[in-house]
Amino acid sequence: MKNKRILFYCDAHIGDLIIFFPFIKRMMECYPENEYFHSFFTFDATLLDALPGIKLYGVKEARNYNFAEFDITIPTWLVPWREGDFMDHIYMSFFDHVHYYFKKICQMHNLHVPIDINTTGQDFDFKYLLKDKYEVIDNLPEKKRIMFFNQECKSGQTDNEPWLEQIVDLARKRPDIDFIYTNKEHANITMPSNVIYSPELHCHQGCDIYHNSFLSTKCQILVGRVSGPFIATWHSLNVNEINKTLICQHDTNYSLFYNQRLYKAKHRACESTWATFAELTDILNETSF
Repeated sequence: MKNKRILFYCDAHIGDLIIFFPFIKRMMECYPENEYFHSFFTFDATLLDALPGIKLYGVKEARNYNFAEFDITIPTWLVPWREGDFMDHIYMSFFDHVHYYFKKICQMHNLHVPIDINTTGQDFDFKYLLKDKYEVIDNLPEKKRIMFFNQECKSGQTDNEPWLEQIVDLARKRPDIDFIYTNKEHANITMPSNVIYSPELHCHQGCDIYHNSFLSTKCQILVGRVSGPFIATWHSLNVNEINKTLICQHDTNYSLFYNQRLYKAKHRACESTWATFAELTDILNETSF
């Protein structure tokens, strides 16, 4: 059998690619002789650093692919599959959702890529990804921290109301906690000293998804809209931590786990900005945090 050229492509957003990473990595392990590509359109190229060996296939606009160049093409945005060929799957979690379609796709192309549903999750090699910034973050002193992934949700799956004013209000009430945010929101607000823009802690500019993902391991509470940067924190170092709490905002109030089988962390689902901050306020008022 000749080696194959396989293209993964994403016509949507960062999160749709990240949730597919464990499956792409597993296929590359099972068939290392093949040549793997991913389209490059809506995200920074360094995002693919988590998949060593995959090559960029650059396009200037979505859906502008020359599929004839490849033996197999696989979408990492699953909506066209869900609304087309495979409509019989009920959503359970991101992992189960992707796993269902991935098995179908592999069967179509006579590929055998076994996935252990009890152990497979998001795992990043942060030492490799962060290089010299790894120790900068790893050596941060222990402290109470809450991290907010307040980027706008590009998919429209929740509201995009500003968060910074509410973050600042909470921070003034709890000067013993560092409140870390990841998006400046173009806000003109006087920040107390315990409200910190995440790059100030890891000294990295540009695409900082993996820097913020690793920084989240130093925080006890993570709060985010359903977005690529927040999904990148749903890795094993966080979800396996029993003392961690994740608050996820999504307008359907789904329990947005990656692979729920792996979770020891507490998980809270909220439908709106108001509900998200009400939940966080209750946690701060009702616990010893």
